Order: sequence, then structure tokens, then C-alpha cells
Amino acid sequence: MYKLIHERRSDAPNLKILKVYIKKVAIFGSTGSIGNNTINIIKKFPEKYKVEILVAHNNVESLAKQVKELRPSYACIIDETKLETLKILLKDENIKIFSGVNGLLELAQIKLDIVMMAIMGAAAILPTIRVIEAGNNIALANKECLVCAGNIITKLAKKNNVQIIPVDSEHNALFQIFDFKNPELIKNVTLTASGGPFRDFSLEQMKSVTKAQALKHPNWSMGAKITIDSASLVNKCLEVIEAYHLFPITTNQIKIVIHPESIVHAMATYKDGSVLAALSKPNMQIPISFALSYPDRNYLAEFNEFDLTEISKLHFYTPDKEKFGSLKLLDSVLASIESNSSLIFNVANEIAVEAFLNDKINFSQIIQVIDHLLNKIPLKKLDSLEETLAEIEKVRIETQKYINHHSSS
Repeated sequence: MYKLIHERRSDAPNLKILKVYIKKVAIFGSTGSIGNNTINIIKKFPEKYKVEILVAHNNVESLAKQVKELRPSYACIIDETKLETLKILLKDENIKIFSGVNGLLELAQIKLDIVMMAIMGAAAILPTIRVIEAGNNIALANKECLVCAGNIITKLAKKNNVQIIPVDSEHNALFQIFDFKNPELIKNVTLTASGGPFRDFSLEQMKSVTKAQALKHPNWSMGAKITIDSASLVNKCLEVIEAYHLFPITTNQIKIVIHPESIVHAMATYKDGSVLAALSKPNMQIPISFALSYPDRNYLAEFNEFDLTEISKLHFYTPDKEKFGSLKLLDSVLASIESNSSLIFNVANEIAVEAFLNDKINFSQIIQVIDHLLNKIPLKKLDSLEETLAEIEKVRIETQKYINHHSSS
């Protein structure tokens, strides 16, 4: 879609007519933190983007409000019990309404310029594959897709000439400084972690942390699940696995450092000793904007004044594997990265975090649950989507059984 706009340039006072390409966008997970930040960016640049599809899980009121504001062609509520409510809320809108997983998958096959994939958890795997099969580029804000099905998704993206642009601040930063044309020049890469709310806690203090403490992230405003993952550093473990699939590197080339200020998001160390670092304020609108505009960049005035002298000091620490047991589990997962180990790690954590948020287990039990499942489920290579989806369901069932048996409630 092209749009004619007028722009007055200082070096050319006469009005110029420019032809600007407007990107057609879908937002899968539009009512979550990433979805809302995506909408905020799009609203700043109405001449650049047109939202065609909005998908939400069950927040029907927020979805209806977004539809009325953005006027997409399609909307989908995944929770089918909310369909009639959505229809009533949008009765005066000229829009096609879908529901359920089938509706989501049908919309995933519509040809667009870019899809923001912000659906949480392993539920995003199948729609991500459908989006790739349709030839749509993806702004990927979901870790679980690559953690559970990285080989399948990356191969399919290559086959369909689809660009996967990471939205996670660390991967997005690394994407900007990584030499994809000469990956052999890279010695290693570093992903930074804020350390979450417990970075200064002792090992003894970690045994009695509360849900309220775990949900209070010092730097980022995120959804509950990812905030808990950040508190346990499971989030960083998932990011290491994701980086392995996104970049042409080995697992041994990926490092983690604790960086409380969250200013440096990633670093690439080259063989000659040069280190390139990507810095920005800790705000998700920056990587979201980059993913939407790539290979161009939007002008974000509110983040343009970046003064390191105001920050003065940046700190970096080696993470404590005794305090954050997830890092020990990561070592074993990486040792068998081509198997289903990362899938087990991810799914077991997903179920365990849900149980923690519902007060069924305590914080320290999250890692215990993951450890148990990694030892219980046999390791094997998964070669197809069908095998992967079946394995996810198997791990879900086994994890839930274990949690039900060891519930603290």
C-alpha cells in the first residue's frame, strides 16, 4: 500500500510529494505488554503502518477498544467464550471477527508485511509456522517458539525467505551488532541480565521470597510470567537457547553477565579483541520500533537524548549459579541442545510458573519442578512439528502430575 504525503524540507522550500510505502501489520497478542507497546509505536507513525489484524487471548474489552481506535480488517479473540461479547462490543464496526485457535490459524495465513508475534508460551508455535508459510516477516517477541521448535522454525523461515527479527531487547541489540556476513569473525556474544528483584539477595533469603517480591522487577514493566522468569533467571536461560537458533554461533559462544542498569543489552566480541556493545534506555518501544521499521529506523524523540554522563557508572557481574539454579540446569540443556531438552525446560517452567502465580508451589520449587522433568523425560531428537506438539503435551501432563503431588497448598 502506498500513500502520497507532503513534506517541506529546509533545503527545498517547495512542497515535495513523496511516495511512502505503508506496512501492513498484524499484532498477535495485542492486549499484552508487547502488544500495547507496539500499538503505541504505530500510533506515532500512522503514515508508515496500517494494522490489519488484532488478536487477543481473552481481554475482550481491551481488544474492542483497540479495534475501534485502529480500524483493522480482522479481529480474533482466542477464548471462544468471549466471542459473543466481542460481537456486541463491535456491532457498529465494519470488521470480520474470528475466534478460537482455528480462527487464529486462519488469520495467520493472510499475506502481510510483518507480524508482531507476542502470544505467550508454546501456544505461539503453530501460528508462527502458519505465518512463515504465508511468507510473512516476523517480529518475534516469543521465546518459546525457538526454544521448543527452533530447528523447525528456522529451517522453514529460510525455505520461505522469511526474516525473523527478534524483539527481546538483548537479541534485538545483538541483531544490530552481529556481522551476519562474517560470523566466523565472532569470538563470543554476551547477553546481559538485570538480575531481577533478587540480584542482591543471599542464598538464604532466596528460600523465602514471596510472589509480591518476585513480581516487582526493578527495571522493566512486563507481564507476570516473564517477570517471574526474570526473577529466577529462567528468562535469561531461554534467551541463550533462543540466541543459539537466531545467530550462527555455538552454545559455547554465548555468555551471560549481570548488568543491573540494563543499559548495555548485548555485546559481540570479535576475534581481534574488539567488542561492540548495543546501548539504549531500558524501554521496549525501542526494539519494537526497530523490528517494525527494519531495515529503516523510526525517529523516537523521547529516547533520542541519551546521555551516559547522567548514568555515570555501569556495573557487570558474573551470575551466581548457586543462587540461580536455573543456570546450572541450562548447562545440561545446552549439552543436549539438539534434543528435546530445551522443550522440556521451557514447558516445565511454563507450568511451574503458572502454579507459583496460583499459590500452588513456592518460588524455589519452580527450579525443582524443571529439574525433575529434565531427569524424568527421556531425551530424543524431534524432527517434525507433530512430534514437537505431542512432546509439549506430554511434558505438560507430566509436569502437572508432579506439581499436583508436591503442591504446597
